[in-house]
Amino acid sequence: MGSLHKAIIPGLPDDLALRCLAKLSHGYHGLVETVSKTWRDLIRSSDYANYKTREGLCGNWLFVLTEGSNNEWVAYDPEADRWHPLSKIPSVHGKIYVAGGRNLACTRGLALAEVYDPVADKWEELPPMPHPQMDCLGLSYKGKFHVLSEQVGLPDQNTSEVFSLSDETWCTMEDVWPLSRAMQFAVQMIGYNRVYTVVDWGESLIKTRDSEKGEWYNIGSVPSVVLPDHSRQLEAFGYGFAALQNELYVIGGKALKWEQSGAGRFDIVKLDLVRVCNPLVEPLKWRETRPMIGSARGAVLGCASMEEVSSN
Repeated sequence: MGSLHKAIIPGLPDDLALRCLAKLSHGYHGLVETVSKTWRDLIRSSDYANYKTREGLCGNWLFVLTEGSNNEWVAYDPEADRWHPLSKIPSVHGKIYVAGGRNLACTRGLALAEVYDPVADKWEELPPMPHPQMDCLGLSYKGKFHVLSEQVGLPDQNTSEVFSLSDETWCTMEDVWPLSRAMQFAVQMIGYNRVYTVVDWGESLIKTRDSEKGEWYNIGSVPSVVLPDHSRQLEAFGYGFAALQNELYVIGGKALKWEQSGAGRFDIVKLDLVRVCNPLVEPLKWRETRPMIGSARGAVLGCASMEEVSSN
């Protein structure tokens, strides 16, 4: 006897059923797979992954790597309010640009730059930067990749290396980002005209840039940490800072907790907290979302966001 085909969704053609399920957020995939073996096989198939990628249905994601995560990234889906461990970078639209750094042979900085295509799972070399950069910050802004020196803000150091994605050329620009060394976080962008950063020089102030005047002004500060077994509010450090869906995220980090026992000492507490606010609503109102999962906690080594863009 020939085996009977089992429809993905009874009453619907399989191609239409695939389109329906592809609309679901990635954060619900674990739950969807428990419905039936047919759904599980579809969710895990290359056809399903390729369709979501082709149609730009990858969803909104926040990716975080912490010191306590054994070099494994975790991903947050804001729609499902769930964290997921990642074994590898998922197949998504867009490319990842990296530049600068240092190694044993070039301790004063590298001019190297590369781009990674997650869909093709391939790295490609870019033309070298005009000037080597060591501890630098990267920013994608208006179709160009800006590499900001850690020395920006000091005398004679108000330059940044700018890569044009359209013609793949570098140029050196002066005074594009009037930052100071106190701005220790890579600036983040929401939409096309909102840029935010944290000035971590004793107060952890959050600033935004007036794109017309080129000036920075305060909108609030990073919230203090309140631990359940400690009465005092604590200042966090080593946290991640990201923007996703018109909101700012402060992720993980550490805090010093004073212990009264014995002669008294400070304990370093590794945080898995995730705090979120809408920077367009002042004064800032912070809320906590679901904390990171597993061993993901402590100082954030890297974080990035990915937003789904409608093709309509």
